[in-house]
Amino acid sequence: MHVGCCLLLGLIITLQSCKTAYVPNALNVPLLQEKGELKFLVSRRNFQAAYAISDRVGVIANAQFVKSDHEGSPDVTVNGKPDVSFAQNNSAIEAGIGYLGKGERNLIYEVYGGGGLSRTYIADLNTNNGVLGEIEAKGLKLFVQPNVGFATKFFDLGLSSRFTALQYGTATTIYSKQYLIDQDLDQLADNTHMFLEPAITLRGGYKFIKIQAQFGLALKLSSATIPYNETLGNIGLVLDFATWYKR
Repeated sequence: MHVGCCLLLGLIITLQSCKTAYVPNALNVPLLQEKGELKFLVSRRNFQAAYAISDRVGVIANAQFVKSDHEGSPDVTVNGKPDVSFAQNNSAIEAGIGYLGKGERNLIYEVYGGGGLSRTYIADLNTNNGVLGEIEAKGLKLFVQPNVGFATKFFDLGLSSRFTALQYGTATTIYSKQYLIDQDLDQLADNTHMFLEPAITLRGGYKFIKIQAQFGLALKLSSATIPYNETLGNIGLVLDFATWYKR
């Protein structure tokens, strides 16, 4: 758990120090075991829910809201210009449906597919928080995500690998073309951005309430330029409404 905290702290620092178009959300890894099982995860930036419609079919829903601010320094230059403050908001909502399976010795496997919407907003600010430049880009996201792991009354372990395809529409901006090029923001709508996002998820607690720590990577598969976070994950609280852990 301590290692997960350190890694996630590094993620937060990254978010605060550079302009980022794509901030991958935490993977939803419910490891559902029976019909009617309902799980929720709540963390600082992520909300996740999962429900088993039957012993073989599950649905998931995810929401992420990330807001970060960077204080510029007059003694630092970026692309030859004085560093300025900027504000950034990255959000995403998505849902999926998947197949559920169980093996021997608490082995659980799932495969989900789904999609959703994302939004990126970045604004450079002057000393009075006036807007010097800004960009807003909205995108459509599709994903396929297999999970495999173990779930017990006290401890859960999940290994996942999500394939993500993200397509932005034409961005609204008052930045100059050269500035967008300098910040790697000029190709957002030109191509579909594809990522492979493996992650490990650990949960510990007792029966219906556990603490979750997740850490993963975002590996870019497409050639188009996009500024993105290379890590993902969260630390949060998981609530599990089921009957299997009462047996």
